[in-house]
Amino acid sequence: MEESQFSQRPQKTCQTPFDNFTTLKTIFGALGLNVKDLVVLSGKFSFTS
Repeated sequence: MEESQFSQRPQKTCQTPFDNFTTLKTIFGALGLNVKDLVVLSGKFSFTS
């Protein structure tokens, strides 16, 4: 039986408002995302109402 993709993810996959850039970069990297993804997604949620 193969492990599901979800069971291979790190425990912490959601950022908090208190995480620093290094922590965010690590979290996004573990999800297969890069710094550009981090900036675009963070900006998206900062400017939505």
